[in-house]
Amino acid sequence: MLGRILRGVGYLILLICAAAALLSLPRGGIEWRYAGQIVVAFIGGPLLVVLIAGAGLAFWRWRRTRDRLALAVSIAAGLGVTACAFTMGGHIAAAQRHDISIDYARLLWPGPLRYDGPEPERFTYDRFEGEPVEMVVYRPTRSASGKKAPVLVYVHGGGWMGGDASARHGDLQWFARQGYIAIGVNYSLSSSKRHLWDVVQPQVACALSFIGKNSDRFGADPQRMVLFGESAGGNLVLNIGGMTHRGALPSRCGGSVPRIAATVSIYPPVDLVALYGHAPSRHFAVAYTGGSPRQFPARYAAVSPLTDVAAPAPPTLILTGLDDSLVPVRDILGYVRRAKAAGQPIELITVPRAGHGFDGIPGSIGHQIVRKATMAFLKRQGLAPAHPTTSKP
Repeated sequence: MLGRILRGVGYLILLICAAAALLSLPRGGIEWRYAGQIVVAFIGGPLLVVLIAGAGLAFWRWRRTRDRLALAVSIAAGLGVTACAFTMGGHIAAAQRHDISIDYARLLWPGPLRYDGPEPERFTYDRFEGEPVEMVVYRPTRSASGKKAPVLVYVHGGGWMGGDASARHGDLQWFARQGYIAIGVNYSLSSSKRHLWDVVQPQVACALSFIGKNSDRFGADPQRMVLFGESAGGNLVLNIGGMTHRGALPSRCGGSVPRIAATVSIYPPVDLVALYGHAPSRHFAVAYTGGSPRQFPARYAAVSPLTDVAAPAPPTLILTGLDDSLVPVRDILGYVRRAKAAGQPIELITVPRAGHGFDGIPGSIGHQIVRKATMAFLKRQGLAPAHPTTSKP
């Protein structure tokens, strides 16, 4: 009796795993497809191992007992293996196209690696409506003697309504191990009643000014400052990076704003009018701007990188999944085409069969692509630390 129960539980787990893998394949049904893609992107390695082992064991039981249920489960698990391998194959192909090596062993235990470096320091750089606005600063674990380190400033995502500077805690620690001053910046969040489209960019400018003023204290080189952000943060770094090159970025707290040397933007909304027209993401655009494009055309133009696509901008790397269900990828591809045509120094990496947040789990293929592509891009721009430390991806 116990054996039947355990076998039934095992079959159920296999069927759930197979269903999750198969959901990553369809072109329709955005929500279900996105769920499947996220499962495969996050835990594709362990999922593939479970499905292969389960398919083999179920097939062995069928050969031994001619149990039709075992055969059905074996076939379902086999289909799951095919779907999982197909989806992961798209991610691997993207890495190979850009000469990014993948640590395949790391895929078997996705999640953070242990970090034994110092904890970050916290600083309040602004106050808004009585609330402190903080940044977290990760110093390099080793840097070149007498030389200031380049700065990587992370601007978090969350639809301008959520998120936190510590969202990429592991990444910031990792960049600090490479020799960067890695800084995560919080900003005031919008809501259904608070629309901060005209506050956030000057607030992040205040953070950049604060970093510049304290560059000696941090051991930072403000002339080699990089912006790095995903989703809403990706939108912000594109806007802010370009505005520093045009001298058009005011700081809420005064002072001079350093000119950004490069930006790395992951699945960014580049056209908020199009974002408003995309039903799954409309509420983010409304919360940020306060209404529709028809009501506030100037607000939408002010926060859409597409508005100034031909204006001066720093070297930029954009990474996106080709099946993003929250930020329409056609807008990102069109933005890159127009930026290149205008002579902007912009690079693009696309990941097939990957959705929004495809890099969310440390060690996953998508996460390795983002880290390694970012480092390679910064090296090409002459923004690598003088003596980066050796660390695992």
